[in-house]
Amino acid sequence: MTSHDARRTTHDSPDDILVARDGAIGTITINRPARRNAIRLAGWRALAAATRELGGDAAVRVIVVRGAGEEAFCAGADLGEFPTVRADREGGARYHEAVAGAFRVLGEVEQPTIAMIHGHCIGGGCELAVACDLRLADERARFAIPAARLGVVLGVGELRALRDLIGTAAAKDLLLSGRTLTAEEALRVGLVGEIVPREALTEVTGALAGRMAGYAPVALAAIKGLLGRLAAGEGADALDAAHAAFSQRAFAAPDRGAGVRAFLDRPRGGATEG
Repeated sequence: MTSHDARRTTHDSPDDILVARDGAIGTITINRPARRNAIRLAGWRALAAATRELGGDAAVRVIVVRGAGEEAFCAGADLGEFPTVRADREGGARYHEAVAGAFRVLGEVEQPTIAMIHGHCIGGGCELAVACDLRLADERARFAIPAARLGVVLGVGELRALRDLIGTAAAKDLLLSGRTLTAEEALRVGLVGEIVPREALTEVTGALAGRMAGYAPVALAAIKGLLGRLAAGEGADALDAAHAAFSQRAFAAPDRGAGVRAFLDRPRGGATEG
């Protein structure tokens, strides 16, 4: 996974968030390695803007989120600015909306999102990984959400996403204890889907993204969109309408049937998997 067309965003905090495109794969890099990629208020807003930018690009079919450097995916919010940006209730509300907005956009874009996690994945960084659709981690990754120790009240959306991913019991254990999970523990509870050797993480993530980029975009969008609606508890009528809309798009797609033909033309042949 290379980084063609890498550049700073044109939004707030341009140094903190980088965007790159490599063919059909878009990459968002949290670019504060000296601070373990802790994100400032402007950085959360820039992250949302970068996700919208890639999400609005029809040529981008998969989005990878990663941290710069070798030490961390993301150490969460930059606590150093809390005395100014979260000094009162109004400031806290603005900060929460910026963070929640970044997570919300990751769910709203149709492209699948992959968190490529190395090293520290703490607090808001862990919540960021949860907000992505898939998560790969190296064997040295560490996960924690120390909100109770910091006196931070997590948003309902973040709590719901964590619960839906790992279950209520595991979510309570992680949040109430404040403990740090190893990569193996994170895999066991379902916080990550795969552990990859550190030296192979970029290659394996790129291979996964490349494989997904070759799938039908509307099928990927339908899987992500309908699962998101199911998780949100939408009613049957809304779900049926969404399914019908995706089906209509699939039948209207110019490459309709290409996937089936490619599957049937495989060296092994056959109409079913196995």
